[in-house]
Amino acid sequence: MTHKSRISIFLLVILVLVLAVLGYSLTKSFSNGYNALPKTEELQLEKENSEVEVVIDFGNNNKLEKKLNFEQGQTAFSVLEKTAQTESLELETQQYDFGILVKSIKGYENSTDLAWIYFINGESGSLASNKYQLKEGDAVEWKYLKPNY
Repeated sequence: MTHKSRISIFLLVILVLVLAVLGYSLTKSFSNGYNALPKTEELQLEKENSEVEVVIDFGNNNKLEKKLNFEQGQTAFSVLEKTAQTESLELETQQYDFGILVKSIKGYENSTDLAWIYFINGESGSLASNKYQLKEGDAVEWKYLKPNY
């Protein structure tokens, strides 16, 4: 093999490698979709579209239902507090070592007969409402009912 042949083969190999890298790069960019949104915009759209459902059940078919945008770090209490603010509902609470206790909502006060109990997706809460961190799509329901103790 002559020196000229080796140089030709070497240049041909370099050309093939450059074309392969270029082809791979183009394939990757088109496989993401021509009009695909950048990841940050996709995440923003997901955040805007995710919700938490909040229901305050006063009893006797008297319910307030609200959907709030889901935000990381929200608790069962924080969505109640936000709902109370936006709906102009009086909310009374008491801070204890274990967490916040809801004493009354819109004048409906806790007593030995009826008390405010929160539920997440149909299950009663096992933590203080300000300690339970919500997940996207959770349904939070505050019910004024007879305590089960």
